[in-house]
Amino acid sequence: MLQMRLVMIPALCLYLQQIPNAHKDWVCALAFIPGRPMVLSACRGGMIKVWNVDTFTPVGEIKGHDSPINAICTNSKHIFTASR
Repeated sequence: MLQMRLVMIPALCLYLQQIPNAHKDWVCALAFIPGRPMVLSACRGGMIKVWNVDTFTPVGEIKGHDSPINAICTNSKHIFTASR
């Protein structure tokens, strides 16, 4: 199992949180959701996970592609992903 690390630097304070078994495959893309305390992570297995950055807990997950997700970005309403 692979681990994901989230690093937050608010007001010059450094927080490092390690999340064991965050994804079953390599994390290939990350994106913040504008206006919300959430981040998206996408892996080679095609899964997208939503994380609460205040508590470092998963909020949900969805199968985005059958192949690796190479890029991810978002606006306040949509998630855009790239795969081959």
